[in-house]
Amino acid sequence: IIFILLGIALFAALCYAFMKGMRGGTDSYAAQQAKLKAQEILNYYNAVDRTINKLRMKGCSESDISFYVAGDTDDYITVNNPASAPPDKSCDVFDTAGGGLPVNIQWSNYQIPLDQIDTASQYHRGKAYYRIDFARIIGVGASDTHPDGYDIMMQLNFVDPKVCDAYNKILGYDIDLTISDSSAPTGDENTDLAGKYTSCYLRHTPSSDYYQIRYVWSPH
Repeated sequence: IIFILLGIALFAALCYAFMKGMRGGTDSYAAQQAKLKAQEILNYYNAVDRTINKLRMKGCSESDISFYVAGDTDDYITVNNPASAPPDKSCDVFDTAGGGLPVNIQWSNYQIPLDQIDTASQYHRGKAYYRIDFARIIGVGASDTHPDGYDIMMQLNFVDPKVCDAYNKILGYDIDLTISDSSAPTGDENTDLAGKYTSCYLRHTPSSDYYQIRYVWSPH
């Protein structure tokens, strides 16, 4: 009986160690995948940055640069494709007549599942906002009264929290993701965000809180 009991105890200990190792391996894999995804986003932003500089060298002003993508919904067309953009698309980031940057990123890969997003906001999934707007980040970019005008910036909503955390860590930021921050200005509630041209943070809105990445290309 003693040997049987010892055998059962040893088997239970081995099962526990195995399951713990499996959980640890799964967590490690998930963290590595999140890091890879965060790096993909940063690589793409760097490509956009180079394309914007290319368009500037061609004479495109900040207010002329367009991020229009075929298939955008109406509100995305409004913010991504300013009315002042040349009709020949010479200042379009993604058109061959302009910057010629391929639209080869699937934003849904970095966002939470559709069923975790409220119905009214589900159209955000798979898309990104590029804005010619005031950045309104404390210490970065323009405010509503800045004399030099707008910034070129980007927002990705409903980011996967693991990707959000990995994004900040790649940049060397230790941002408290439990503190939400509302817009205008960003960085007053979560002071970790002040002075950062790009970061991922917990954004607060009247309808919901979600993780958002912001990237400002032309801070004044």
